[in-house]
Amino acid sequence: MMTASLSTPHRARDHKPYESQDRVILHFDYDCFYASVFENENPSLKSLPVGVKQKSILATCNYVARGKGVKKLMLISEAQKLCPDLVLVNGEDLTKFRDASKKLWGFLRSHSWNKRVERLGLDEVFMDVSDIISYNEQLLNPNSLAESFFQLSDQDPEKGFTFDATSLFGCTYPSQPSIQEETWGSPLYVRLLLSSHLAGYLRHKLEEDFGYTSTCGVSTNKTLAKLAGTKNKPKNQTTLMSLTGEVVQRFMDEHQIKKIPGMGFRTSHLVENHVLSRTSEAIPHDDEHSAKITTREVLEHPSMSSAVLEKVLGGPGTEHGIGLKVWNLLHGIDNAAVKEASDVPSQISIEDTRLHNERQGWNLALINICVTNMVLTGNEDGIGGGRDISVMFRTQDAKLKEFTVYDNSPQANPYVADASGLECMKQTPQEQSKQDSDIESVGWEEEDGYTHVCPLCGNTIPQFALPAHERFHALGE
Repeated sequence: MMTASLSTPHRARDHKPYESQDRVILHFDYDCFYASVFENENPSLKSLPVGVKQKSILATCNYVARGKGVKKLMLISEAQKLCPDLVLVNGEDLTKFRDASKKLWGFLRSHSWNKRVERLGLDEVFMDVSDIISYNEQLLNPNSLAESFFQLSDQDPEKGFTFDATSLFGCTYPSQPSIQEETWGSPLYVRLLLSSHLAGYLRHKLEEDFGYTSTCGVSTNKTLAKLAGTKNKPKNQTTLMSLTGEVVQRFMDEHQIKKIPGMGFRTSHLVENHVLSRTSEAIPHDDEHSAKITTREVLEHPSMSSAVLEKVLGGPGTEHGIGLKVWNLLHGIDNAAVKEASDVPSQISIEDTRLHNERQGWNLALINICVTNMVLTGNEDGIGGGRDISVMFRTQDAKLKEFTVYDNSPQANPYVADASGLECMKQTPQEQSKQDSDIESVGWEEEDGYTHVCPLCGNTIPQFALPAHERFHALGE
């Protein structure tokens, strides 16, 4: 993939914003997933305003409730004033959400050839369909496009679905172009067309077979696919017609930088401070004062470049090359591959500890280490590199004494360790409640890319996982 130079001005650049036109990514986002889980259990709820509560906060709500002004993360008392007939269901136990998420992911994975189907939280899935699209690209008959057949198996030619290849399925950005000879001659156009029909078929099956509607974005990388999917919600899909770099840049220019996956709250605010010439380094804790400038405003700022972003965002503990990474994201460039999700989680959710009082006091950092080792040893082949977790538990007291105890009081350090062993910003009770309840907005790379390379094993570790990773090595044989 071509990448932006460190000093080339934004508007003078002329390169394609993706590393390969062969790659096509689908991003599925289940509509009101947590409310939909309850609606599938009790179909009578579908016509009623439903809110999923956690403590005194609405974690999320269905579209009937949203139509009456109710919003997720709203206090239940405020939601009931807006909608007195709001039906509240308890969403503190995440088991049923995990089960439903795994079932839907399993369905999507069963339609993948390369098995690159990556879960993002519980309600989003990335799917790399490059190989199945390449196969079907060779099967298209230009003389009979309206009666095309999409093969879902390279072993069974009868397994698949019919579709009309004279137009794309669903919405497009920009509006759907008419098929002209030169357009049809574009390999990328054909691949996006095929991908749109595959996305439409899978969305239909998710609804028909499982009862879950979804929104989908189709594009050439994860960032663009995720953003494309936000254009027409709910129960719809959007294909980004990224046939030229100009189209991609126009698409990116419209977005607020805080909405770009991988930017994160802190990064977007620091960039906004620089563009608006604000000297304050304070990072706000509410959406009202969060970064609202667009990609266009950032890139049109005088002398803006990846080198400038490196100075603005760089510092102790930051990811090497953060300036170039953000510069590329602003141009719609994303190298990240879709990963194959494992069948069991490699981390135990922090929400589990916060929502279930009986689990408080557990050493979540140690449990996460053990789960990671269970994944390593409990693979399908029965062979792995994990360690004996029973030994880790028996020796934890002695081993943990080796770690220095720091003064973690709020007066000594604004970053205080919570009960899970993870680090978090000092928060007010209202902010803590908001974080506890926001199970639907689990973000992608929300740590702003702040990672460290472990000198012992060479793995890249995010900032929040450093304490647990240090214990991973300390508790070794």
